Amino acid sequence: MIDPKPLTPAERELAALDCDRVLVGFQFKPSPLEIGRLTVTIRSHGERLHASMLALPPKNRTRRSDAALRDWGDLIAQGPRPVPLGAWTYLRALARTVRGFLEVLADADAAKGGVR
Repeated sequence: MIDPKPLTPAERELAALDCDRVLVGFQFKPSPLEIGRLTVTIRSHGERLHASMLALPPKNRTRRSDAALRDWGDLIAQGPRPVPLGAWTYLRALARTVRGFLEVLADADAAKGGVR
């Protein structure tokens, strides 16, 4: 079950750091076992952030927020492709979308003058 509470500032920072760990060059690509572990971690961050994105008031919705929500939906529906590097490519796409969620939510926080 997904925790419906928004991520705390510390949890958002952890999510950002996890995205940084994923979005590395090919020479730093994690092992298949680590890719699986990171996929679970990034999906968990994304699911909680997705709930926060859906809760944004209409005035905070942008093209970027709508695109990130569409991307998340597509990624969750499709899953990784059964091709070489498919799991790593999928993980990276999840991480880019989570990073987008974090940036949209930070912008919304700044617009209202605080941290969610």
